[in-house]
Amino acid sequence: MEQPEVREVKVNIGSEFVLNLVTFLTREENFVFVGNESEIWLENLSHPRVQLIYINDQQMFTAERATYISQKAQIIASKIKRKFLMRKVDFLVLNTCVLDELAIEENHWQSKKTKRMC
Repeated sequence: MEQPEVREVKVNIGSEFVLNLVTFLTREENFVFVGNESEIWLENLSHPRVQLIYINDQQMFTAERATYISQKAQIIASKIKRKFLMRKVDFLVLNTCVLDELAIEENHWQSKKTKRMC
């Protein structure tokens, strides 16, 4: 029996936490990497809770970026539904970049200049 071809994938992962998370999801939860060098997308169509995961480890996570990711995930989910005749595909967006401090001024959230964890 012939072994499947193993393809090397190089990914820019910004932190050890994200690397450990991707390793856990691929080894223990049987997710498959379907992203590219700059985006981490994982897929497991037989997972009972979530079938598609996007992990953001970039420093800038703006409202525009969130909208882009949501639209892209919906497009991918609809393609998966059509291709595999699935009724529902759930996706999860994990943002691993967080601000260290947030300040409340006059009942509005405003971020201070802070060091990012990414």
